[in-house]
Amino acid sequence: MNEALHTTLPGADLIVRRSSYNVLASYVLRRMSKDGDKGSSMRALRFTEAAIDSSRTEVADVEPPTPEAGEISIDVAFAGINFADVMARRGDAGYVLAWPWIPGLEVAGTVREVGAGVTGFARGQRVAALTSGGGFAGISVSNAALVVGVPEVVDLSIAAAAPIAATSAWLMLNDVAHVRSGESVLMHAASGGVGRAVAQLAPILGARRLVGTVGTAPKADAPRAAGWGTAIVRSP
Repeated sequence: MNEALHTTLPGADLIVRRSSYNVLASYVLRRMSKDGDKGSSMRALRFTEAAIDSSRTEVADVEPPTPEAGEISIDVAFAGINFADVMARRGDAGYVLAWPWIPGLEVAGTVREVGAGVTGFARGQRVAALTSGGGFAGISVSNAALVVGVPEVVDLSIAAAAPIAATSAWLMLNDVAHVRSGESVLMHAASGGVGRAVAQLAPILGARRLVGTVGTAPKADAPRAAGWGTAIVRSP
């Protein structure tokens, strides 16, 4: 999907690249309007219907969302691209509420507006957020409980890839597995975004040995490069 966005929509000012910070394996999609979205419309990438390729993917002018009570709208600088967006594009059950669909489940940017009852955030503040969709657009809306501030020392392209992969990895290691110093970590499907994040975070918790499994031999190089000491190809 990442290459398709880059090569089939050249006029949309879309740039897809890997985050420069190796703890994150997501890709990031640069905002589609360098000057921001103003007025009564914004640009958004959307899927018009299910497809296995980018033939039903377009960039369109759409009405910008406004935050309801408990929500925050964000001027999107970067949006993470995840496999869930691929599943949404091909029409897998449970990923699209209605067509056309604007994908994008994690974003980083600046606060545009705050809805009623939201405190602790100011207009223009740098933030990252999980969304329920709509991240591939100039403006996105998220539940305020799923928005966090981003320090100035953290690039927004990095922050955009953190809400899903890096957060999932940290919760798995710290809150679920309770990894402690000297222990070993075994993870299946280690070549994905969460797997790469686990490889970077587990040593911080003191993990001694990292063993990851993959489904096919060509996938073994990625986890090794990410920090998995051993990558095992599962038997068919």
